[in-house]
Amino acid sequence: MKQLFIAVTAKLEESAMRWVDEDKGQMNYKNPPVIFPAALVEIDIPTIETLSRKAQNMEPTVTVRLCFDFMGKTSNATPKIARDKSLLYYDQVQEIYELLQGFEGVSFNALELRSLMQEKRPDGYKVVALRFGTEFHEFV
Repeated sequence: MKQLFIAVTAKLEESAMRWVDEDKGQMNYKNPPVIFPAALVEIDIPTIETLSRKAQNMEPTVTVRLCFDFMGKTSNATPKIARDKSLLYYDQVQEIYELLQGFEGVSFNALELRSLMQEKRPDGYKVVALRFGTEFHEFV
């Protein structure tokens, strides 16, 4: 799990994200302790298949929450230039998708996007969660 986290966060450093970290609930603060735009990474392993007494197949979910300090306007009444500027975060989401989709390491199979969800927030921040699946074997 640690190797997967290190590989994914190192890959995210190639992007426009200014802050890459483990998701420790930073966006739950009034003033989140991050630099925007930020990528917060969490790894869960909801599926584990036992192959033998000492080997298991792990199917982790890698969640990358992309966080933006969002103050833009997006209605159809907004002038095009302002609206386009407000929607730039979509380009950054696309960048991360393209960066991580198919990314594989020595110890894990290629990442596959499983879902992309925008979180509803009342605080002016925009958070988009990308969930990737992968697979690796664990031997003890």
